[in-house]
Parts: sequence; C-alpha cells; structure tokens
Amino acid sequence: MRRIAITLQKGGVGKTSVAVNLAAALAADQGLRTVLVDMDAQCNATAHMLGDDFSGPMLSDVLRGDIPLRDALVQCHHENLRVLPGAEDLVDFERGSDDPRRARTIMGVRDMLTAGIPTDTEVVIIDTPPGGGLWLQAALAASDGFLIVAWPDGFSASGILALLNTVDDVRAAFNPNLELDGLIINHVRHTAGHRGYTEVFSQIYEDILLHPPLPVRSVISDARDAAMPVEFYERQFRTSSQAAELFRDIAGQLVRRTGIRTIRFAFAS
Repeated sequence: MRRIAITLQKGGVGKTSVAVNLAAALAADQGLRTVLVDMDAQCNATAHMLGDDFSGPMLSDVLRGDIPLRDALVQCHHENLRVLPGAEDLVDFERGSDDPRRARTIMGVRDMLTAGIPTDTEVVIIDTPPGGGLWLQAALAASDGFLIVAWPDGFSASGILALLNTVDDVRAAFNPNLELDGLIINHVRHTAGHRGYTEVFSQIYEDILLHPPLPVRSVISDARDAAMPVEFYERQFRTSSQAAELFRDIAGQLVRRTGIRTIRFAFAS
C-alpha cells in the first residue's frame, strides 16, 4: 500500500480536482484498489464524489472513535474506489503550534491511516487543505509520498517553497521517510505568463514533473457539478473531450515512479 498526499501550501490550485480524478484513474484505468481520504474541512472531495447531500459516517466520527475507519468507507462509481468522507467539524480538532496536544493529534491521525485502512488497499490518495496547519502536517505524517499541485504562476512558486519547508519539519518530527512523488502543473491557459511559468517549472523540477501539464477543461467542472470524476462522466455522457486521458497518463506515470502494484481485481466484499 502507498499513501500519497496531494499538496500545496496555498488554496485555489485544484488539489481536490486532481485528487478526485487521479484516484478515479488509479482505480478504473490502473486497476488499483484505491481509497480517497478527504482531509479538508471544506469537504469538496466528498461532495465531488458523493454529492452535496451525503450524510453518512465521516472522518471526524473515526477520529472520535465512534466508528472503525473501515466502516466509514463508501464505495462509489467503481468497484475499486472508496472514499473516506471529510467533515466540517475537523476544525474542532485544530491545535495551535504551541499546544502540546498537537503532536499527539498528528501521530494519532498517522496511526489511524496506517493501521485502519483495509489491508487489501493498494493506494490511498489524501486530499489536503490549504495552509501549513494541522491537517496538512497530519496528512504528510501519514503518507509515504506527496504530490505537489501547482498553477503556473508566482503564487504557486512561493507555495512550493513554503510546502517544502513544512515537509522538512514533518520529516524531522514524524516521518523521516516521506518522499516527493511528483509535481503536477494544473489549470494551464494559453497565455504568455502561463507558458513562461510552465517552462520555468519544467526546468527547475524536471526530475519530478508528471506529464502532461493539465489544461483548463470545462468538462472537469461539468463532472464536478455532476458529483463524479471525469473518468466516469465522459463514459456516461460520451463526451469527446478526452480530459480523462490526461489523468490516466499521470496515473500511469505515478504507478511506474512509485512502484505501486497493479493487480486488476476488486475490493473483497
């Protein structure tokens, strides 16, 4: 099993969209038994997968010990794909940087995601919130690797540097073996500024860049509004956008880069 956090230390770069659509591609195209964990109190990944009206058990119920993690998982869209729904009350667990309970909370989340995920799972994708707070650090502490999602702009360039500083802190305190699994350039437009930053990122991060850079595609938003990943939206509505193919390409590269096992059979019932 490999646990991968989807990260950047700023908001609005499409981490959730990448997490949802990458998880779908890993499950449906790569045949991997996949769990998507929504660790953002905004719960956008949960809404994207399960709709706005989902009302079942969620991450905070697991954290409080009210339900085992396995029982909170929801299978959706594909036999290989499960979701651990997020919760708005994750903010109730927040701890200040000087709170001695902060480290215990991070280690508790790490232990939960290490021991609680069903053993037949092959890959866990963790959607993280913006900022460098408790839940980003907990996700990194619980992960084997992390993926950076960045827009081709200066704000993302600064966000990458801030994230790498947070990663250093998490490695020192909780997870010395945390690896950088790749960088995804997202939401690329046909502008001189975006082309310039895409070239700069490609040069600086050549060894970790996953291809292709993801262009702006309206079908991705349409799929989100329909509460499904683009992988299944394109199949159901027979669109010709081929946006899902972009995520399949990235999923394949991620599998090869990390050595995730690819065996094509579904979750045990």
